Amino acid sequence: MRTAVLLIAPSTNIVGGQSIQADRLLRAFAANDEVDLRLCSIDPPLPAVIRRIPYLRTAVNALVYYARLVKGVFESDIVHAFTSSFWGYTLWVIPAVWLSRLLGKKAIVNYRDGRAETHLRDWPSAVATLKQADAIVVPSPYLVEVFGKFGLHAEVVPNVIDLVRFRHRERRTVRPEFLTNRGLEPLYNVDCALRAFRLIQNRYPDARFVVANDGPLRGELEALAAQLGLKNISFPGQ
Repeated sequence: MRTAVLLIAPSTNIVGGQSIQADRLLRAFAANDEVDLRLCSIDPPLPAVIRRIPYLRTAVNALVYYARLVKGVFESDIVHAFTSSFWGYTLWVIPAVWLSRLLGKKAIVNYRDGRAETHLRDWPSAVATLKQADAIVVPSPYLVEVFGKFGLHAEVVPNVIDLVRFRHRERRTVRPEFLTNRGLEPLYNVDCALRAFRLIQNRYPDARFVVANDGPLRGELEALAAQLGLKNISFPGQ
């Protein structure tokens, strides 16, 4: 008998780390004989007219999601919820964890947000809910350390790499080349990466840096790169 796992995550209509990793999990288990992995997306399909109206869009999205969540948890053995911090956690993950506990199902919280310390410190509901989870999964040792400060045990499961699209190749000459694909938003602190690259370029003048994404801070970051006097840096993600 296959184990039924309900995967809660954004669909690929929302481009980001959570949706990409969730999609890779779905693909990896598509032909698995022991696990039946099903997606309950936090962004269910809605009519275009509703998607264009703020507040109404959120309300209808939540109602559709909660209805699908109840059905999905009833039919599953394990609930595996991807999450970010703050309102994303509150709206989508808290109901999933408590419903799982109510129905006697196992709950895994896959937490993916560098703002975890602020979230856990300022939102008591976060710690209370996470204590009810059977397992907490994070992508880095940094988050393990953060969760430990609040008496929570987390385990590292690194991000999955698509080995078909990205293959290792030996390089005769290793040059300092760097890339960030984070969104150009305050959350991701890309300006810190630019300042770090300034230190690297002081020692390795031929170092290169590609900022492969876009966002509201693009203009500010381009100006900062010029202010720092960075060479060999490109912003192709527009």
